[in-house]
Amino acid sequence: MIAKPATGCVTAALLMTLGGACAGPAKDVVVHPSLYDKAFRNPLTGFRPDIGGKHPYATLFRHYIRWNTIENAEADGIDKIRAYCDAAWKDLPSRNGKVIPRVYLDWPGRPGSWPADLTEGDYTSDAFRARLVRLIERLGQLWDNDPRVAFIETGLIGRWGEQHTPKPPPDLQALMGDAFTRAFPHKLLENRYPTAFEAYRWGIYWDSFGCDQNAAMKRLSDRWKTVPYEGEIAYDYCVPAGKKPIEDVTIPANTTKILDLVRDFHITGLGWIASARYDTTTAVGIDTLQKAFGYRFVISEATYPSRAQPGGALTLKMSVRNLGSAPFYYRWPLEVSLLDLKTRQPVWKGIFENVDLRTWLPGDRWDPATGSYLDPPVPSVAAGVFQLPAALPRATYIVAIAVLDPAGMAPSLRFASGNYFRGGRHPLGLIGVGTKPPTTTISPTDFDDLQADVTIGYSP
Repeated sequence: MIAKPATGCVTAALLMTLGGACAGPAKDVVVHPSLYDKAFRNPLTGFRPDIGGKHPYATLFRHYIRWNTIENAEADGIDKIRAYCDAAWKDLPSRNGKVIPRVYLDWPGRPGSWPADLTEGDYTSDAFRARLVRLIERLGQLWDNDPRVAFIETGLIGRWGEQHTPKPPPDLQALMGDAFTRAFPHKLLENRYPTAFEAYRWGIYWDSFGCDQNAAMKRLSDRWKTVPYEGEIAYDYCVPAGKKPIEDVTIPANTTKILDLVRDFHITGLGWIASARYDTTTAVGIDTLQKAFGYRFVISEATYPSRAQPGGALTLKMSVRNLGSAPFYYRWPLEVSLLDLKTRQPVWKGIFENVDLRTWLPGDRWDPATGSYLDPPVPSVAAGVFQLPAALPRATYIVAIAVLDPAGMAPSLRFASGNYFRGGRHPLGLIGVGTKPPTTTISPTDFDDLQADVTIGYSP
C-alpha cells in the first residue's frame, strides 16, 4: 500500500509510474493573450483590388466579367464558364484570396459585352430574360459552393453592371431576385443600390462610397449584421475625402474621414483606394484603414485545465471581442488542438460545436468626436467540452485555437493576438495529459510575428 500525501497527489514513486498524474482536481489556467496591434491580412475583409491586383493586405479581389466571354451564344455550355473561372482564379487559394465576381453587359468606351445572339441594350425581351435566368442558374451551379468565391455582386444590368442606366424595373428586379435567391442558397449576394431589390435582404456594393446614398444606406438599419457592405471610392465621380487614392492614405484628415465612414457604415472592404502603393509615406494611413475594415477579433481571456487524462474531458472557454467594423459573414469552424511541443503540429484536434463566428459583432453607432462606438462590442463567449482519445500519449502539449477555412479545414482567419505560431494557430499555454506540466506558460519569445506570415492558404 502506498500512502498519499496531504496534497492529494500520489508519492514520488507512483508519480513516476503514472507519468506525473495527480489524483487531485486540476487547477484552471487563465490566459490573457497579448493584443496584436499591427495590421495584417485576414480572409474576406480589407483592401480589395481588382483581380490580378497587388496589395500587401489583399484577400478580396473583385472580378469584372464580360457576359460574352463566358457565354457568347445560346449553344455555349457551362464548361465554358468553368474553364474561364479556373484560368482566372487559379492563384487565389495559394494567396488565401477570394473573388467577388460581377458579370456585366455595358461598359462605356469598351467593346460590347453582349452575346452575339442577343440584341445589345435589350433588357426587356423574353429572349433576354430567359437567357438571364439561365445564366444565373449556371453561375449558381459553379459558384455557390466554390471556395474561391467570397460574395456575388449581382450586376448584369446597366453601365458597369451597376444597375443604373437603365435601372432594372420592378418586374426585372423580381425576376433576377428570385433567380439569384434560388441559385445561391449559400453565397451572400449584393446589389448596387439600397433602394433597389428591396424585397431581398442582400448586401450592397457601394461604388460611390461616401458620396451619395448615405441616408438610404442608413435606412437599411441593421442589415449589415448579416450581409456585407463593400464597394469602391469613385474618385472620378465625387470626392468624399481626397481626389485620388494616394491622398486618402497620406493626408491624415482624409484617412480619418474614410475611417469614420468605414466605421459608421460597417464596411467590409473597399476598392480603388487599394491602388495606393504601400511604402513609408502611406503605411500609417493604409494600416489604419486595414485595421478598421470588417472584423478584428481579440481574445480577452481563455480558460482551460492545467491537466487532463487520456480518454478524459478537456474544457476550454474563451471571451472574444470584435474590435473591427463588421461581422465575419460565414460560419467557419473554431478549432482547439493539442500541439507537439517540438514540432508544433497537432496531435489531436476538436471543433467547437455551438460557436457561430457570425454572432461576434462589433460596436454600433460610431462617434467621430471620440473615435469610438457609442455601443461598444459586447464580449462573446466560446465554450466547449471535448473528449480526448484514450490512446493519446501522456505528455505536455500546447493548447492552441484556430479558425479554419472549410475548404481544406486548415487555419485561415487569425485573431489580433500576439500569441501566434506561423501557419495560423494561436497558442494559449501548456497542458499536461496524464502528467503534470512543468509550467503552463509559453515564453513570448517563442511566438511568431503574425503580419509576417504569408503561408496561409486553402484547398481549391
